Amino acid sequence: MNIGDKVRVVHGKEEGIIVGFGLKGIIEVMLSDGFRIPFSKSDLVVVSNLEEKVFSKTEDSKDVVKTPIRTSFSDKGIFIGKTLENDGTHTFHLINNTDFQLLFTSYLIKPNEDAKTLASAILQKKTTIQLFYTQQVSLLEESKLLCQILFFANGRNEIKLPLVKDADLRLKFWKGEQDILPVLGRKGFKVQIDHDLAIEEWKTVGTAMTETSQKSILISHKPPLELDLHIEKLVNDYYTLKPDEMLRYQLRAFESHIEKSISAGLKEVVYIHGIGNGILKAELAKKLSGNIFVKHYEDARKDKYGMGATKVVLK
Repeated sequence: MNIGDKVRVVHGKEEGIIVGFGLKGIIEVMLSDGFRIPFSKSDLVVVSNLEEKVFSKTEDSKDVVKTPIRTSFSDKGIFIGKTLENDGTHTFHLINNTDFQLLFTSYLIKPNEDAKTLASAILQKKTTIQLFYTQQVSLLEESKLLCQILFFANGRNEIKLPLVKDADLRLKFWKGEQDILPVLGRKGFKVQIDHDLAIEEWKTVGTAMTETSQKSILISHKPPLELDLHIEKLVNDYYTLKPDEMLRYQLRAFESHIEKSISAGLKEVVYIHGIGNGILKAELAKKLSGNIFVKHYEDARKDKYGMGATKVVLK
């Protein structure tokens, strides 16, 4: 049994979707009425797709005409979806409504704290996965959801750049009328996070945009070729920070910059870290060594930067 599987209670008529796992074999199921109920594994059985197709038909189903749900251009893409349950739980989903498989990692980011990994998996095309849920409104008001995504599909030669995108979780960004979420098929709110612009977004850019202006906008989004990681360059009131807090700010700035550099297709970037006690340089080396998009890294030009900078060559 996996998160997202449809299950039925063995000695009852209730059906629902698995949304989480607890201790001692407890499985949390969201029933069709929106309530989350814990069950033991022995109380549940997975409903197969074939069984659902065969037994969901009633005797007079041939006389019923189902109205298809209308989908707009913006429904074709990758979304962060939020559903609000009856008990006040805010549940966030990653929705893949594309023909690509997605290799993704998601993080919860709070100010002045290390990022918390939520989920990492391969998300098949036209499927969805629950990232996390909470009833703590205060958590949402100070957090962001970050997704790193690689695209792949057998038999396709189309190249898509890796995607790094964050979504603000504050309640004011998740207002308005709820709609049927793509793939998930439930009412909720959604934010599109892939590269393709939705029709509504193109309208805000303007219909008179020329090819030249499009290129200038794309160029302006590219990160600089070098980043100075000295704390006074990153934070105004840096003197109020403890050494470990300074290091976290520096590493976040580095991670954000290199992710944007990879997405923008840059080939070389330079990080100015200074000499100091060598801790920042060592931490950068650890992260660069584990990054699959880094071809190699080395000391930058000594005649320009001295011993306090690292050049990174990207694949």
